[in-house]
Amino acid sequence: MTELVPSLVGAGLVVGLAVPVATLVTKGLLVARFRRDPHPRRHGSLGTFLLLLAPSLGAIAWFTSAGFHLSEPGADTGCAIDHDGAAACVDAILFAGLLSTLIVTAFTRGWWRHASRRDRTVALPADAPASRRVTRICASHPRLRALSRRGDRVRVVATAAHPICTRGLLRPVIEVSVSFLARVGDEALLAALLHEAEHHDGRDPLRRLVAAASLTLNPCGALLRPELRRWSAAREAVCDERAVRHGADPLALADALVVAARTAPPRGTLAVGLGGPSAGLLQLRIQLLVGFARRHPGRPSAPALWIGLAATAAVIALPHLLGAWPLDLAHGALERALIGFGLL
Repeated sequence: MTELVPSLVGAGLVVGLAVPVATLVTKGLLVARFRRDPHPRRHGSLGTFLLLLAPSLGAIAWFTSAGFHLSEPGADTGCAIDHDGAAACVDAILFAGLLSTLIVTAFTRGWWRHASRRDRTVALPADAPASRRVTRICASHPRLRALSRRGDRVRVVATAAHPICTRGLLRPVIEVSVSFLARVGDEALLAALLHEAEHHDGRDPLRRLVAAASLTLNPCGALLRPELRRWSAAREAVCDERAVRHGADPLALADALVVAARTAPPRGTLAVGLGGPSAGLLQLRIQLLVGFARRHPGRPSAPALWIGLAATAAVIALPHLLGAWPLDLAHGALERALIGFGLL
């Protein structure tokens, strides 16, 4: 019971002090970057997304890993509490366990909200005329052909809240509604599918879940919500550009955007749709696409998902490789302060 007090206080200081301070620093960096260069390519990047996660999810993951490192036998923790001959620091284990519980709870809450709000769709059979049309369009392009070969990754649905979108967390699927198919030509459909292929390969629905969990963990998360919306909007423009790089006709994609934008997606969903309710964003994206029609953006860039995985692994591994400073110092200082106040 003695070890629980410093663990609770330590976890409270991480969430109530370290995370808000990191949030203020991140907010300042993001605002300064936007004022210096407002181009969507910069603010829809993976680097910006990781920066949004760093104050809460990144910091809590580092402190969790550092807590487990301090609990390893032989670690120099500076403990001021006698653990009755225990080989490991018990309050460091409790501290890491509390932070781990916070992370798991945030992700579970986000997944539960996603599952409860998910609209049920009915896929058309493969021999339906609309399905055959989508299969033909996918077969005409190498990128979409490779995607359609990986199982049921592109399907036509009878009714949907989104005209065309990418949904699914671990195994995303591109869904195209029959009503959207009826209103676009083949070139526009190809361009829209190439746009959604970028969302698919970037695992954007999963990114939205991770971002939602990160803001849930952050007591100052409201400060970063405008920056997250800016990233999400810029991400759409980035996917437009990459679709054009992979061969989409920019004017056909602009036509698909106008058709999709007539259906506003429901709030709270993690599905990533082509259109959106923001008229200002639609106007910016069309202006960029008209510019691409005059000057092609160049060769396609390689996906950078591995950078995000490497950054996550680095955050978790660093305390075990370089030590748990400054947590080791704060750990001992907190226990001595609690003893001084008579709380231990």
